[in-house]
Amino acid sequence: MMKFFRLTLLMLLITQTSHSEGVVNFYNWSDYIGEDTIENFEKEYGIKINYDTYESSEIVEAKLLSGNSGYDLVMHSSMYSKRLMPLGIFHEIDKSKIKNYDLIDPELMKMLSKFDPDNRIMIPYSYGSTGITYNEEMILERHPNPPIGSGDMLFGYQRLLCTWVIQMILGISKR
Repeated sequence: MMKFFRLTLLMLLITQTSHSEGVVNFYNWSDYIGEDTIENFEKEYGIKINYDTYESSEIVEAKLLSGNSGYDLVMHSSMYSKRLMPLGIFHEIDKSKIKNYDLIDPELMKMLSKFDPDNRIMIPYSYGSTGITYNEEMILERHPNPPIGSGDMLFGYQRLLCTWVIQMILGISKR
């Protein structure tokens, strides 16, 4: 069964670190931080942030694989990062420099260990899941015994049922 979770990770790169003291080059998904986060961070810590965003995993992978990306910090998903790890482009995290490292949820770290054994390269930044809501009455009108509560409802149970769900989402009635 398909797992619905998304774990975005904070990762440090080994390819090239900032050579300027007090500057961090940061590459992130667009819309992953607040509008004033960078400005507030810079004011509070006196560290300049060069902040770039990307729109897809393919874009960040191309930049990382080209070498010397210039980024100190990159947000990337665990699934895509796993396949980049053997290439040696990520820097091992010095956990002693992360003041609150011991406060990271052990369950999240356990999930990460599937991608990063021993949790050497990844740190969780955010975690989420995908929820699907539905109108049970409408589903039961269309099928007497649907697999409610299972991923099969959308992905494994007769294509016709999937069509009905899409019709319900779009508000299209067969009546």
